[in-house]
Amino acid sequence: MSIAQLIIIDSVLWALWSALVGYCASRLRQDALKKERLRVRADSWQLYVRLLKIKKWKDKVPEAGALFPGGKSKRRLVGSNAQALDECAQESQRAEFVHWAILLLTPIFFFFNPIWLFGFMVLYGFMANLPFIAIQRYNRSRVLRLKKYLSTKTV
Repeated sequence: MSIAQLIIIDSVLWALWSALVGYCASRLRQDALKKERLRVRADSWQLYVRLLKIKKWKDKVPEAGALFPGGKSKRRLVGSNAQALDECAQESQRAEFVHWAILLLTPIFFFFNPIWLFGFMVLYGFMANLPFIAIQRYNRSRVLRLKKYLSTKTV
């Protein structure tokens, strides 16, 4: 197979896998996202957030949360009550889960690509997903801090 054909196959695999993972994640029940095994501490990333200046570029990347039925856009908060903030945090968690799951495809490229193209696929996978993971952690951290702040104001 030519390099061009391999790159086309790689691109199609990335696209199909990303769509499949996104679709399956949109079907996850909210209570599945509440399980501790899916939780990732968002507050431990604050130094990382400041170093990468996520706030400056996060709104410039695409947002596909509402692409599938069951998913929701995370561009704006839909409310400031505890339930709305919890839902936003869960959607952020779902999106982070999607991007980690997309990366699970990476080892497959080793079996049919030359080593240099496999390395490029690994690099692409991380470059295409880590920014979104960082954004979701940033957003979830902000939402949870807002929820905590609002709960102290109403007491």
